Amino acid sequence: VEADDVTALVIRALGLVLGRLVRDGGGTGGTGGTGGTLNQRHFILTKLITSAAQALIEVLEIDINLDLVTSQRVSRVLKKMRLVRAKQPGTGNRGWMISLDDLYRWTIVYGMDIEEITGIQHLTQVLNATNATNATNATNVANATPPRGNP
Repeated sequence: VEADDVTALVIRALGLVLGRLVRDGGGTGGTGGTGGTLNQRHFILTKLITSAAQALIEVLEIDINLDLVTSQRVSRVLKKMRLVRAKQPGTGNRGWMISLDDLYRWTIVYGMDIEEITGIQHLTQVLNATNATNATNATNVANATPPRGNP
């Protein structure tokens, strides 16, 4: 099994789980926007991501051996993606903190449609608008004239 195939599978699994979290949590507004949840990080258990990946293999009939998709392997992929590790308070279960913006960057790299894998309509437009606004703000700050000190 190629590493890229497993990474693409994990990205799809993250999209499935994160999309459901955002939709069920009321993160999408009536217009399909994300209601300020683009950068909000969500805690997702490693075993939940693994289960989603295994379900995708079966449903989509992906040519990856189901026995090779383990929590350890999924964790290695997520670590290589440089996502933030976390532990669930009280239980100590391990998981990852991920935002829609994080997922969006990875879907671009792998040529995936974030709306398709998350099930959130118009998400690309909202993400592009937010990223354009952030870039404009960063440019304005970089080009600002520094305050003059007392001579």
